[in-house]
Formats: sequence, structure tokens, C-alpha cells
Amino acid sequence: MAATYGKYPSLDKQWRKMMFSFFQYQSTKCRNATQEEWKIRRLIWDFKDGKAFTYVAHLVANKLIQLYGTETNNMVFACVPASSAEKNEKRYKCFSSLVCQLCGMNNAYEHINIKGEKSAEHDNVDKNDIQNKQVIEFDQDFFKGKKVIVFDDILTKGFAYAIFANKIEKLGAEVLGGLFIGKTVYNN
Repeated sequence: MAATYGKYPSLDKQWRKMMFSFFQYQSTKCRNATQEEWKIRRLIWDFKDGKAFTYVAHLVANKLIQLYGTETNNMVFACVPASSAEKNEKRYKCFSSLVCQLCGMNNAYEHINIKGEKSAEHDNVDKNDIQNKQVIEFDQDFFKGKKVIVFDDILTKGFAYAIFANKIEKLGAEVLGGLFIGKTVYNN
């Protein structure tokens, strides 16, 4: 991320915060992935499909407890919305509930409403042609004055995380950082 500092001043402050990923995610552009890299790909793809959320929830909750201890009881867990309300529910409803149950955080899931759709950041589309028809509505009273951890499944360049974190901070919250299942790496 350091190379992008300065180019996007409104996002820089988010990229300077704690950003932890559990695995390196080998881009599918790499055809000769190892068995372990394929295992990580399948875990992330299964998570996106609403499966494997129990395993990931335990990873996330344990990391949050390691980082913040009992302070998690005074914090909010918020997931960067998926590309549609349907995908968001499948991916995050049970997952975020379990994370919060395991570590005592407050769940933001019911306080973020998604309407419309957007292209995923990693889709192979010309970014200039994207017409983002997704609207994200927040319960401002819920977020005001809260400390928030943001979660997303994949950290590619960090734009989705940083933009979402900025929106939450405009509501009066403080984003402490982000957790990700995987961070995209490109090894050829």
C-alpha cells in the first residue's frame, strides 16, 4: 500500500491503519498454484458462497480477542458489503453474527442496508465503464461514537475497505482497521 500514499489523500488514513490478512491469496491469473494456494482459494470461494463461514468466524474472533481482549465488548464489527443484498446476506449474515457471539462485539449487519448492485473490485471489467447502482444506507445513530473493525474477504488494493471505512467515519465512528481472509498476491 505504501506506494499509493499521496495519490488518494481521502483514503490514505485508512491504509495507514491496521490491516491484517490471514492468508496470501494467489490470483487466479497464476495458473501454476501450489496445493496450499488452491486450498486457500477454495476457502475464500466457499466463504463467498456462504459456506466455510464457521471456520473463518473462529479465525476472526480469535484474532480480535488477541488484538483487543475484552475491549471487543465495546466495539462494532462491520463487513464491507458484497455486490448485492442477496450476496451480502448469504456471505455475512450468519458469519457476522457468529463472530460477534464468539468475541462479544456489536454486530453492524442489521444497521447497514444495501440496495442495488455493484461490480466486485476484482471483476475483469473496465473500471471506467462501471455504473455503480448500489446504494448503502447506514443507521447513523448506531455508528456514532463507536470504535469499528471492518472486515472484507479479500484485500486486493484496499479501495473497497478504505472507501467503506471513510463512510463509517463520516457517521461519527472511529475505524480501528481491517481484517481480511486473504491478501491478493501476484506471483507468476
